[in-house]
Amino acid sequence: HLSKISVLYRIQQTTPPLPYPCKALSKQVSAEAEALKAEVEALKEKWFRKHVRVEAEVDKLSSRYGEFGIVTNVDHELQQLTAITDTEAFTMPISAFAIRTARECAVRPFFNFSRVTTQRLTLMLHQLGYWDPSAAAPIESVTNTKPYRLEDQHLRVWSLALSATFPKEKFEIFDPQCFLRRLIGDFQDEEGSEEKDKLEECVREAFRKQDLLMFPLQCPESEDHKIGHWTLLCVQKHPQEIRYYDTMTDQNEVCLSKAIRILGILGLQQDIQPVNTFRQKGDECCECVMHYEELEVRNLAKEGWGSVKSLHPQHRLAIRGHLTRFTKNLEAYRQKWVEQEQLVQVKEEALRKFVKSRVGEAHVAQLELDKLRSLALMVAEVSTLHSDMPGLIMPAPKPPPKPRAPRPSPKQAPKPAPKPKPQPTLDPFMKPGMSPELLPQWEAEPGSANWPM
Repeated sequence: HLSKISVLYRIQQTTPPLPYPCKALSKQVSAEAEALKAEVEALKEKWFRKHVRVEAEVDKLSSRYGEFGIVTNVDHELQQLTAITDTEAFTMPISAFAIRTARECAVRPFFNFSRVTTQRLTLMLHQLGYWDPSAAAPIESVTNTKPYRLEDQHLRVWSLALSATFPKEKFEIFDPQCFLRRLIGDFQDEEGSEEKDKLEECVREAFRKQDLLMFPLQCPESEDHKIGHWTLLCVQKHPQEIRYYDTMTDQNEVCLSKAIRILGILGLQQDIQPVNTFRQKGDECCECVMHYEELEVRNLAKEGWGSVKSLHPQHRLAIRGHLTRFTKNLEAYRQKWVEQEQLVQVKEEALRKFVKSRVGEAHVAQLELDKLRSLALMVAEVSTLHSDMPGLIMPAPKPPPKPRAPRPSPKQAPKPAPKPKPQPTLDPFMKPGMSPELLPQWEAEPGSANWPM
């Protein structure tokens, strides 16, 4: 339709005035040409010389996703914009752009370990599932090339990095190994079915409290799927939206069935299709899940959809760089944590031997039994309190604030009593051997013969 109007507009500009039988058609062409001109001017006024950012995936590579530039040309006929960056110019459809200022395009840097406290590091280890120092296995390091394939333990570290970077945002990433595997797995016995019901209720409770839920879904390796696959299901509450990310050309039916099952637990629409157009080139599906997790969290934090660059090799290296920094710092603290616990155990063993030598083994055994009973009561109270949330890693409780002594107000403070003024006396003039009975006489008759000199 637009091409036809353009042709009519050009014919009108290049042809002489028409005779009387064609005046009606001429008026119609003139009106359409004026409307087209107004539309072109409005489109140019909206986009020309504006700061824009690419916030939509338009092809399988999406190499320009997240690019920020200034519009230099508006093509109304092809509905395209040409934007220029610091290094080059590129052309994309208008639907892929969003008008953003330089301030709106600023992104929050990832969590920095420069001023982290010991309590915060301990809480991070708890979130990774490290509760007992004696059973704390080493954290696998990540480099630019190793391991070749990232798995669920790396997803757990990435979730920790996002929660540490955006502590005020209400989102939850469910652990695919500890939680989702028990939720979506097949339970045969009655005890397993009861546990599954509790896990389903836990998902519904999280949906009521959080603004965004993310479920990394895995298709394990099998005969039909030689290398396995990862996808991501995101459920947003306000506004209620369902976004499913799959970077394979052919959808993975195992991951899709798991996503439909989770939506059934939440009571939401189960007809879903992938919303992304980017397709992976190799075996980097887990890194694609990390990419879209970061994109979802940054969009929740009002940074926009283009706040994360496309999943090109440089961005993949950036993801691995963040994982390297987190695993390195957490592994260093884990070693220190284990060494401190071993030192504490050595001291406790030495103290136990000393107590046994003094009070006897029977009394020591009774003390340990009482300690275990009190610990069992404490565990029973905690399990009762969190019985509706099995499988979740509860954060360490914060210590209560120390009470401060009340300060008296200035009006209620008592005023100090005035100091008495010293009375004049002749004590400084007393000499050894002089009688104090003569002082009244000296005070009454100064200057007499008996006045002390």
